[in-house]
Amino acid sequence: MQASGKEKLEKTRQEAERAKGDAKFGVTEIQKDARSTVSEYGHDAQRKFDEYKTSASNAVVDVRDNTGKKFEEAKATGSGWFSRGSGKAGDARKDGAEKVKDGAENVKQKADKYS
Repeated sequence: MQASGKEKLEKTRQEAERAKGDAKFGVTEIQKDARSTVSEYGHDAQRKFDEYKTSASNAVVDVRDNTGKKFEEAKATGSGWFSRGSGKAGDARKDGAEKVKDGAENVKQKADKYS
């Protein structure tokens, strides 16, 4: 009987060691899964952050480009207005010069009459 008691005790110890090994393996697997999940979430978060950062950077470039284009358009439009204005000013100067010339010719003609 003692042999069978020792055998049962040894069998129980072996089962306990197996259970301990299985539990340790299970915990290790759970830890690996948890680390993998955390790592995956971390990579996803970093990827999304990078996407948002790139998107924001592209938006800034787009706004800067559009602002530059609008500025150039406004400058061109303003130049158009200014050139129209300077064209009209040139016309006014030309008309004024012609009037002065005509006036000078009239004065010369009158002076020639009296000389």
